[in-house]
Amino acid sequence: DVVQGALAVIEPSFLRHRVRATCTIPANIRTMLDRSKFQQVLLNLVTNAVQACKQASERHRFVHIEAGLIDSTRFFVEVRDGGIGFDDTRKAKLFTQGYTTRDDGHGLGLHYCANAVKQMNGGITASSEGPGLGATFRIELPIRAEGLADGPTQTQRNAA
Repeated sequence: DVVQGALAVIEPSFLRHRVRATCTIPANIRTMLDRSKFQQVLLNLVTNAVQACKQASERHRFVHIEAGLIDSTRFFVEVRDGGIGFDDTRKAKLFTQGYTTRDDGHGLGLHYCANAVKQMNGGITASSEGPGLGATFRIELPIRAEGLADGPTQTQRNAA
């Protein structure tokens, strides 16, 4: 639901820039996490992917989102694009506050993503085969956030 919601928000950008969006998400992933924080991370990653595709040829203008289970305690979400990619020098700076590759960028989006994913007890990585060869951003998160009870809290039971 969160991935589909993020795609719906960005759909006008896909259409405007002629970027194809596809998803491979199994229906069996159920998790408890900060929904708004996770959706903001996805929005940042997908928006960046669309921006990266604007300079690519028509055939490389795609964003693919894939999710899956790593094991019984963790899942992943990948955002892959056919955009401008990056080299190892840029990779080392991607999650640094203030670093941007765009003329109109502020360098806050990926820094936010890294911090938000860390707050949710997960990790984020970036990879690219090099300039002009697209990029993949991978988030790994626990299926159940630490500190969440299996059922409603006492207060929730009394209020129901």
